[in-house]
Amino acid sequence: MRLKSFTAATMTEAMHLARQELGDDAVVIATTEDTTAGTFRVSAAIETASPPAHSLRNNEDASLQPIAQALAYHGIPESLANELIVVASTIEKEDPILRLAAGLDHMFHFLPLPDRAPSQPIMLIGPPGAGKTIGIAKLATRAIMKKQPVNVITTDIKRAGGVEQIEAFTQILNIPLHIAQDPDALKDLIKIQDRNSLTYIDSAGTNPYDAQELANLRAFIEASDAEPVLVLSAGGDPREMEEVGDAFGSVGASRLILTRLDMTRRFGGALSAAERADLKLANVSVAPKVAEGFHPINPVSLARFMMPEYAPASRKGHA
Repeated sequence: MRLKSFTAATMTEAMHLARQELGDDAVVIATTEDTTAGTFRVSAAIETASPPAHSLRNNEDASLQPIAQALAYHGIPESLANELIVVASTIEKEDPILRLAAGLDHMFHFLPLPDRAPSQPIMLIGPPGAGKTIGIAKLATRAIMKKQPVNVITTDIKRAGGVEQIEAFTQILNIPLHIAQDPDALKDLIKIQDRNSLTYIDSAGTNPYDAQELANLRAFIEASDAEPVLVLSAGGDPREMEEVGDAFGSVGASRLILTRLDMTRRFGGALSAAERADLKLANVSVAPKVAEGFHPINPVSLARFMMPEYAPASRKGHA
């Protein structure tokens, strides 16, 4: 299948460009209007092979329209959207959720955080306000509920109320809070932690565009030998989120936790960050309450979030 988008000042002109280049057999799979630029875009596809049942192939292409419309709604970058649609077109199932899930499974890696002690500590990193401290509280609560020993360390000592916020959670959970004021102190704390325990490190919010803040974050990561897991609010402009993903990928971020799904309608930014920095999609937060915890994410649950109108009623909004 060959897919291409055409942009023009009017929808009629964009349609004409598509038919002119791809021919009359081209199937329009999405149309969008850019009110800011005052332009219209038509995404069309044509089967490059010559199967005997050509009309059936066209019907199959037309069935991709719900997926293409969903990708356009979420602001998925064109190159990524085209890849997802190409993979979806190879799936014979009619369910658009499963077809989109196949594309997501092909384009992204999914690796939820472990609920038992991994080989190294886990440090949540990210920009200010992303939900790292609440995330630490959710992870620690999960460990306590599963009767797993857990250590909590914070390096967020400069933000007003940073220590007090995480301390309020650890006191409720009846676990000690360790405070590391610099990388050397963090290194010493890691040495005395029980290796059979889960160790979670809360980092200070980092400006991804500030080289010095990124360098400071890198120093804490290296001192702790922790796996840095990026925490991002699920919404956001795709181009800006690509830059954020790049910045935190440069200090070693390996996985991505998405927060505030209850207040997010478009996932283009989150997927752009994950693709750009080659981040494994780990977990999501669908509510701010600590008791709600993190939910593991997989291709099918992500597809349900992106196309809730096609998800079973009992599964909408659930990972």
